[in-house]
Amino acid sequence: MSHGPRSGPSHPLPSLSVTVGRLGSMTDLDHALALKPDGDDWLAEVPQGWDQGRTTFGGLVAAYLVRAAQNADSRSIRNADVYFLEPVPPGPIRLSVDAVRAGKHLTQLEIGLTSGEKRAAMGRFLLGSAQSGSFDATPVPPAPEKALDDCIRMPVLEGITPKFLENFDLRVGEGDVPMSGSDRAVAGGFVRNLGPAQGPAALMTHMDAGRHRSWRF
Repeated sequence: MSHGPRSGPSHPLPSLSVTVGRLGSMTDLDHALALKPDGDDWLAEVPQGWDQGRTTFGGLVAAYLVRAAQNADSRSIRNADVYFLEPVPPGPIRLSVDAVRAGKHLTQLEIGLTSGEKRAAMGRFLLGSAQSGSFDATPVPPAPEKALDDCIRMPVLEGITPKFLENFDLRVGEGDVPMSGSDRAVAGGFVRNLGPAQGPAALMTHMDAGRHRSWRF
């Protein structure tokens, strides 16, 4: 998504503690997303180091719901809608399948996430079997303005940027640095986890970490 240009007076930033490329408290997203079966539900532990204000980074919360949907049905996720209802602090959570409708080729799931005694998030998923058709095509993304190694790596600014950014490598490769007063209505770049991560659950964290921009994953 493109943002319009910003203009205004330029003010020097105060002295900041800057960190680049540091891994947060969790060294592995897959371990953070580990689910333990508990009857028909799953239990998980939201780790420290993924803070976003008074709650946990929304991309990680969404990733828990995606991982639960994958555990509930073997078909591939085709669509996901996630709703954030309450803050999710670090600590234990419960994931439950609230509704299921399975057909020959499609499954509809509703997954709930409970933190403490409150329903804190929910996801609605459409899962489908692989089907070949005349419209099958793999889109080719446009070439980036800069290669990954030539992009500006976004720093971690102690006390300013959210804690969860310590777990990502975000690089600005299209447009100018955010909040720089640029007159270019384009912004984009690359985002990846610093620790091992793969699959749709990891993609949810990438999309939220790089939201409002044209990011490549």
